[in-house]
Amino acid sequence: MQKLPDISVKTVELVLGRMLKEKKIRKIGTYKDARYMRNFESN
Repeated sequence: MQKLPDISVKTVELVLGRMLKEKKIRKIGTYKDARYMRNFESN
């Protein structure tokens, strides 16, 4: 989170969770190794 010092970890988690639910992104991996990719198939 060093790249975005003004944004809290909780805010990032909430936004990522919402985007996953809306299928705008997809999660690759788990826990600290997780990465997120834009889901082009949802468009």
